[in-house]
Amino acid sequence: MHSGAYGINASGQIVGFFRDAGLIVHGFLRVVDGSYTTLDVPGAIETVAQGVNDTGLIVGLYNSARSFLATPQ
Repeated sequence: MHSGAYGINASGQIVGFFRDAGLIVHGFLRVVDGSYTTLDVPGAIETVAQGVNDTGLIVGLYNSARSFLATPQ
């Protein structure tokens, strides 16, 4: 499995990606309490979270060429 972190905000939220055993790439959000949320754009085979601002908005890429903006709940 392969993973990487790309962004962190002032609250300590971290975003990045991980590759699962089936070689699918998923984005993730890690919050201060240590819990993770998987981020997947519907229908995408690759989702990479690249940045998170201080209000919690997440930006990234999916399928290597398209961008997304997410607001986790």
